[in-house]
Amino acid sequence: MVAFLLSLATKLLGWLATVLPVSPFANLALDGAATALGWLNWVVPVGQMATLFAAWLACVVVWQVVNFVSTRWTSVLSMVGGTK
Repeated sequence: MVAFLLSLATKLLGWLATVLPVSPFANLALDGAATALGWLNWVVPVGQMATLFAAWLACVVVWQVVNFVSTRWTSVLSMVGGTK
């Protein structure tokens, strides 16, 4: 069952890759910009900021899901118990 789901997901992602357009930035030469971005990353830790933002966003999403599920679960339990 898991192998089937994984193969289905792989086929779906493969199909999606063929449908989506190629990046317009693929042929862009960024030799000078890469050096400048390296210096910028030394002054402002963009990579660490992105990592922290992703962790914060994941926590917010988990909180929203738990809050939504607990609210629904509480309303279902109150309906089953006969109290409002």
